[in-house]
Amino acid sequence: MPTKRSFLPKPPAKQQSAKRQSGDRSVIPLQSSLKTCQVTLLLTAGHQYHLALQPDHPLLSQLFQVMLAKSQAIASRSSQGVVVPPDLLQIPNGQTSLCISSADIIGIVTEPALFISTQSASVPETHPGNIPLNVPASSSLAPALSPDSSLFLPTQCFQLDNFLNPTDHAAALHTALSQEANFIRSTTTTAADNYRQSAILYATLYPDLYHLLSQKIMTLLPTILRQLKMPAFEISEVEMQMTAHNDGCFYKVHNDSGDVPTVTRQLTYVYYFCQEPQAFSGGELKIYDTELKNGGQKELEPCKIVTPRNNSIVFFDSRLMHEVLPVQCSSRAFSHSRFTLNGWLRRVP
Repeated sequence: MPTKRSFLPKPPAKQQSAKRQSGDRSVIPLQSSLKTCQVTLLLTAGHQYHLALQPDHPLLSQLFQVMLAKSQAIASRSSQGVVVPPDLLQIPNGQTSLCISSADIIGIVTEPALFISTQSASVPETHPGNIPLNVPASSSLAPALSPDSSLFLPTQCFQLDNFLNPTDHAAALHTALSQEANFIRSTTTTAADNYRQSAILYATLYPDLYHLLSQKIMTLLPTILRQLKMPAFEISEVEMQMTAHNDGCFYKVHNDSGDVPTVTRQLTYVYYFCQEPQAFSGGELKIYDTELKNGGQKELEPCKIVTPRNNSIVFFDSRLMHEVLPVQCSSRAFSHSRFTLNGWLRRVP
C-alpha cells in the first residue's frame, strides 16, 4: 500500500512567480536533430531561386502549402469552375529577399527529400520524410490594443491522443516518480493565497525529456497553428515545467500571457501523463472565451472542458483565460498524481 503523506512539498526559499517561476531552469537550449534543407524554387520562364531552411521552418511548410493549394485549385476549376486567387509570397534569404506571386512557382526541389502530407484534416506522420502542412500564410502578430479598444478571443484548443510512444511515456512517468524529492510548491505572480495548489519540477532536471517533447512539438507546430487558426510566429524559446496535482490541488482562473514578464508567451501546451489504472479524478482544464481590454483579461462563457487523458497533449492561445478544476485523489500517494509537462512557446519580441 502506498504511504500517505502531505502531498505539497515545502515552498522554495525565495518567493517566485508562477508565470515565470522556473526562470532559466524552465528553458534549455533546443537541440535540433534536423539538418538544414537545401530548397530550390522552380519558377516560371525557367528561373530558379535557392535558399536553405530547417525542415520544420514555417516558410517551407507555407511553400508546400502553396503547391498543394495549386493542385487543389486545378481540381476545383475543372469540377466547379472556381478560381483560387494567388498569394503574394515574401521569401527572405540572407541579405536578399524574393517577393513573388504564388502563381509563378511551378515546383519545389528539396535536399534531402521531403514529401507533402495531403491529409489536412488529420495529424501527419512524423517520420523524417514528412513535414506537417497548413501553416497560416501570415506571420504577423496582432497589433497592440489601444486603451479604449478590446479584442475577443474565442476558445480554441487542439488535443492529440497517444502523443508519445509507450517507451517515452514510461520515461516521463519514471522521471516524475524518481524526482519526487525535487518538486517544489508552485506560487503565483501576485502571491495570492489559496489561488493555486500544485508542485513543479524544473526542466534542467530532465534535459533529455525536455528535448524529446520540444522537438516533437516543433515538428507538429504548423499543423497545431492551423488547427488553432493562429498565425505563424518566430520562436525565441520553449519553456517547460513538470507539474504534479494531487488531492485537493487546483489552479483558479488565469491566463499565461498577462504581464510584462510573460507577454511574449504565444502558445500554451499541456501534456498529460499518469499511472494506469488512473487513481485520481477531476483536474479538467476549463478554457474560456476571453475579452482583452484596457490591459486586462476577462473570461466569458461559453467555455470548453478538456479531459486530462493519459498520454494526450492540448494546445491553446496563451492569452485565453483558463483554470484547472480540483483534483480528487483519495490515496494522496505522489505516484497517483495527475502529472503534466506543460509550458509555453515564446515569440521573438
